[in-house]
Amino acid sequence: MTFRKILAFISLLVLMVVAASRIHTGGEPLYTIESEIVLPAPVEQCWAVLTDFARYPEWNPYATRVEGEFRVGEKLSFTIVDENFEAPLDLESTLETIVPNEHFNWVGTLLMRGVHDTRHGFRLRDEGDGTTHLLHYEEFRGFLARVLPDRAVRVGKTRESFDRMNEALRRRLSKPAEAAEAD
Repeated sequence: MTFRKILAFISLLVLMVVAASRIHTGGEPLYTIESEIVLPAPVEQCWAVLTDFARYPEWNPYATRVEGEFRVGEKLSFTIVDENFEAPLDLESTLETIVPNEHFNWVGTLLMRGVHDTRHGFRLRDEGDGTTHLLHYEEFRGFLARVLPDRAVRVGKTRESFDRMNEALRRRLSKPAEAAEAD
């Protein structure tokens, strides 16, 4: 094969991958991982802890580092600990949505939009009795989300990581205010 034919083949292959990956970049996700918990505190207190990224290393076993301002459009740099990866994973995302005391999420993209896109979020609902329902979720779109092997295993491990974070948040909110301040 000549150099031109090889280059044309590679270009066509890249174009096909990009075109195929664009099929699932918008609209409904290919799949969503969810974890839910009822937290022993009012929604405002839950919101305050969840949005205080600087204190995540004190209590959060999943997102052990989050750097960036809490405002829409802000680039976030963070480290996650998930059983799917041999070592902690450093990522960057963009804070997409903030509805105070109700919902926030960030979005991430691997390489370019359509390859592997995620939306990671938190929805809070006041239960009316001094507790708060938390829905912790991540949506997956893109070419890699479709073709990576062992989806059920990966989903299970990530859900376990979300559960650990949610339980750590519950413990954090269960501490008396003075103890949490001293930590």
